[in-house]
Amino acid sequence: MDCIFCEIIKGNSQASKIFEDDDLIVILDLFPVIKGHTLIIPKKHSEFIKDVEKDLSAKIFLTGIRTAEAIRKSEIRPDGINFHLSDGRAAGQEIPHVHLHIIPRFRGDGLGFRFNNKSLANREELNRLAENIKNNLP
Repeated sequence: MDCIFCEIIKGNSQASKIFEDDDLIVILDLFPVIKGHTLIIPKKHSEFIKDVEKDLSAKIFLTGIRTAEAIRKSEIRPDGINFHLSDGRAAGQEIPHVHLHIIPRFRGDGLGFRFNNKSLANREELNRLAENIKNNLP
């Protein structure tokens, strides 16, 4: 397995480390979309979030919250912060190892998702789909 995150975790590749414990490593992204773009990476290799232990999934997001607060207090001083986790290639996951992006944001920075503001479904279809998803909750 050639996983750059696993190589960083093993100490075989360099990274600008912010935090590390037995479960996680927090580093600055080598290819940031904006200054301060940070990654929260579990040390245990998993491609999909469903494969990460529940307690560790929670710890990833709690560490993301702590990291976001540190970024807000740092010299970066963003106007906002995005939390982003791509789960699977179709969702934009480029490295098949779970990781949470913490992305500082500034008014007018040109980054962000662009959503269609027109509803693509009627209430009946939304209710049917909600029921289908609910019936598949683990």
